[in-house]
Amino acid sequence: MGWLGRREQASAEAAPLDVYLVGTAYSGTTHLGGLLAANFGSFYAGEIGRLPHYVDTYGLFADPVGCLRCASAAQTCDVWTERFVREVEQATPQKALSHVRERTGAQIVVEGSKLPAWLQTSLNGRDPSGARVAVLLTTRSPLSYAMSAMGATGQPLWLSLREWRDIYIDALRTTTRTQLPIYVVRNEEVRRDPRTVLDRLAPLLGWQGRITEAKEAEPTHSIGGNAFVQVGFGPEGHQALVGAGLHRDGERYDPVAFEQAQRASSAGSLQRPKDVNTARGWAQAAIDCPGLLDIAQLLGYEMQLELERVVAQAGPDGS
Repeated sequence: MGWLGRREQASAEAAPLDVYLVGTAYSGTTHLGGLLAANFGSFYAGEIGRLPHYVDTYGLFADPVGCLRCASAAQTCDVWTERFVREVEQATPQKALSHVRERTGAQIVVEGSKLPAWLQTSLNGRDPSGARVAVLLTTRSPLSYAMSAMGATGQPLWLSLREWRDIYIDALRTTTRTQLPIYVVRNEEVRRDPRTVLDRLAPLLGWQGRITEAKEAEPTHSIGGNAFVQVGFGPEGHQALVGAGLHRDGERYDPVAFEQAQRASSAGSLQRPKDVNTARGWAQAAIDCPGLLDIAQLLGYEMQLELERVVAQAGPDGS
C-alpha cells in the first residue's frame, strides 16, 4: 500500500483521538510527531502551550513560538495563520485539539507541549464525551538529556539531571492519576528501530494489522519543537532559531559547529565528556542525584551499563 493509501486507511479506521506527548525537552517529540504523521495520517500540532495567549495566561513557557518550518524560510505559515492561532487560543486548552481536528480533518491530533503541568491544564474540565485521550511518555536517558540541555542553555550538568528527574516524577504521577492509556516511547528506540515502535503504537492509533515498513518522518507545520529535525543543521536550521527568537547568538552562524552536529545527528552529542575523569564525574553526578537511577530504571533504562559505557567511550585524549 502506498503512502496516500496508508494515510487514507488510517484516517478512515481511527476514531477521534487526542495524543499528548509528555516528558522533557529534547526527548524526540518533533521526530516522533513526524513519524506519526507519515505513518498514521495524524496531525502533529506541536507545542500548543507556546501560543501567545497561552504563554501569557498560564506562564508555563517563557516565550511564544510559531511554526519553525516556516520561520526557517522567513515566510508566513499557511496552517498556523494569525486567524487560526486566535481561534485555537479562544477555544481554551481543553478544546484546542478538537478545534485543530475540525480545521485539519485529521482524526488523530498529536500535542507536543510535553510539560506535565500543560497536560493537567488541558485535561482539567475537559468534556469526557469528546475524543479519546492517550498519553505517550516520551523519554531520553538522563545523561543524553543533560548533554542537550547543557548545549542549549549552558546550565550545569547537576541541574539538568535534577530537572530530568523532577519532570518524570511529575509526569508519572500526573499520567497515572488520569487512568488514561500510557505508553513509554524511548527516543533511543525510535532512532534505532522506528518500525517496531510504530507497530507497538498501531493498536492505540486505530491501525488494523502490523506495521511492516516505517515511512520516514515528514516535516510538519507544528508549533515550536526542534528546528534541526524540521529543516536540518545548516543555515535553514539556524534561520529557524533566529526567526523564532530561540538562538542565543542570532547574528552568528558557525558552519563548522553545525556540520559537526549534523554528522553526530544531535547537537547535544557534541557535549560528550572529553576525557575519562570528566566522564567519571558525570557518572558520579548521576549516581548522587537522589531518585534519578530509580526513575530511569522504571522507564526502562539500564543505567549501570550506560554509565559504564559513557566512561569507556571517553578516551584520555577526548576520543
